[in-house]
Amino acid sequence: MTTEQWILNLLLGGILGMLGQGLRVVAGLKKMNDQGAREGRTFSAMFQTSAMLSSLMIGFIAGAVAIVVSIDVAAVADKIDKTTIVTLITAGYAGTDFIEGFIKKHLPGGGGRGDAPPEAPVAAAPVVTEEPAVG
Repeated sequence: MTTEQWILNLLLGGILGMLGQGLRVVAGLKKMNDQGAREGRTFSAMFQTSAMLSSLMIGFIAGAVAIVVSIDVAAVADKIDKTTIVTLITAGYAGTDFIEGFIKKHLPGGGGRGDAPPEAPVAAAPVVTEEPAVG
């Protein structure tokens, strides 16, 4: 397999993985809109473009990894069938859950979207004690 075929296969896996993650994004946007309506907040006040883009990028990565790990790349180069396409879309959908769960559990700060940042510790006020003067 040539370098060009590898690159095209990685792009195919990534784009289809991003499509799978896009399905999750649509469901999440609907849920966010409903929550905003219940809380009296606007959708635009709750929506974070950076969170959506990072989520789509994780879907791209999941799809690219899936095409390398679980699919016979040489066969994909010659013929793409529905099963391959659905597998890669599913990898983007489910793989993103796995990657985000791993990030939240194992990386500092958890990488959680929409979570409030941890509060800085409050410095204790200095304790003044009366000590006898030395000297």
